[in-house]
Amino acid sequence: MVLVLGAIAAVASADHIVVSISLVYLHTLPLAVSAIFLRREISYSLIAVCILLHDYCSPRYIKPGLRILHNLSAMLCFAFVVWVGSKRRTIKSAYGKQCLLTIVQQRQRSSCSEAIKRRGG
Repeated sequence: MVLVLGAIAAVASADHIVVSISLVYLHTLPLAVSAIFLRREISYSLIAVCILLHDYCSPRYIKPGLRILHNLSAMLCFAFVVWVGSKRRTIKSAYGKQCLLTIVQQRQRSSCSEAIKRRGG
């Protein structure tokens, strides 16, 4: 969590320093990391933090209508990144559970066959 917040703060400070272009797209990396390692609710709340920091730290003046469009497009992009990262984590977790279940079933089969061999069957 500290690493993700530090990365978001670093991107916000870089966005404040660079005046020529918007660096809001750099928030996708910390958000992707948060989607993989943190809970879904925390990752989605970090989207709002990224948007607010971008509005606060960006030195460029943009017309209000364009700024709203820019923030909405960034929010949709961030939500997609978090959604993909959390789906990846869910699939990986389900795959791990399935592998564990398969291993347990194989051990049970092998212990049953050994018991049958011991009985002389």
